[in-house]
Amino acid sequence: MNESGKLDEPSFKLDINGFSFASDEMPYMVLGKQVESGASVRDLLQIISDEIKSHNNLCHTTTLDKFKLIVSNMTLRCNNLTSADLNDAMERQRVNVSQYANGRFISCFSHISHESVPFWSLYGTEKQTKLFLIFNNFSSFLAGAIHLDYCLLDGGAKAFFRSDEYTRTANTNSPMFGQNLGLSKNNEAFDTRNCIESIEMFDIEYLPVNHEAFTADYSSEARIHFGDGPDAPYLTMRQDRPECLGKQKSDPWDYEKESRILCCLHIQDFKEWTCVYLRLKAEIFRGLNIILSPWAEASLRDEVFEVIKNSELTDEIKDSIEIKSSGLEGTLNF
Repeated sequence: MNESGKLDEPSFKLDINGFSFASDEMPYMVLGKQVESGASVRDLLQIISDEIKSHNNLCHTTTLDKFKLIVSNMTLRCNNLTSADLNDAMERQRVNVSQYANGRFISCFSHISHESVPFWSLYGTEKQTKLFLIFNNFSSFLAGAIHLDYCLLDGGAKAFFRSDEYTRTANTNSPMFGQNLGLSKNNEAFDTRNCIESIEMFDIEYLPVNHEAFTADYSSEARIHFGDGPDAPYLTMRQDRPECLGKQKSDPWDYEKESRILCCLHIQDFKEWTCVYLRLKAEIFRGLNIILSPWAEASLRDEVFEVIKNSELTDEIKDSIEIKSSGLEGTLNF
């Protein structure tokens, strides 16, 4: 009790299943997608929009060096919204929820199926080694294209997707629980401070520059009552709705026709990871078309061919991959 006769505030911070209590801030909870049925609980890990499933292709602009990493490591890098080189900074800036940009990791595609001059000219700096990768749309068979048990982190550590195995490992390896009980650690290669709660695939929504979505307050207050009647005690909590982050752009960027993979962490204001690497399955490369840079030197085709040849893909999948010259070769004067 302090000098004014009031009880001192407790000095602690506790995070449990999305609820956070701290001595210097209002308790808060992070709201996610509404769960409407038992089936949606089971499917919560994978949230694939019907719109993205309708496209024939998903295209990805990269360079030869990054393509080597994708194929040799069989991984796809996803940067969080804070560290990602975004062309529209408003993606990570929303009133009262921008702090959750750290916990949302993206990899960007386009659902156009043809070359685009802006993609060649504006994205990346190594124009002679640029590649335009045209994948068959894998959104309808995501589990056949990407491993959904765990991903990789910088430094060689691993991170679980949400699962019973993650819960068991986190509890067993926790100093407060499993280790206090003398249990032997397991899965020590995993960073169990967090996990991927969900993986989504969707098309970016393009909105007018002055749309209210960019200035709306995505936080509100709610009371949790402990009893009936006007005098019942209650707890005031802040409700944060960060689902808008990484899903909307202003319409000057509409030419990109962007689709995305988005991985959302269980603890969304976690700041310790800047990227995650999704582990790819060979099937994602079946029927891949690779378009060479319009400014490509003669050696680029052979270098791309060697990357595929030296990969661990099966001969059947290697044979299904096509390398093509750009239809704009020799026509771009910049």
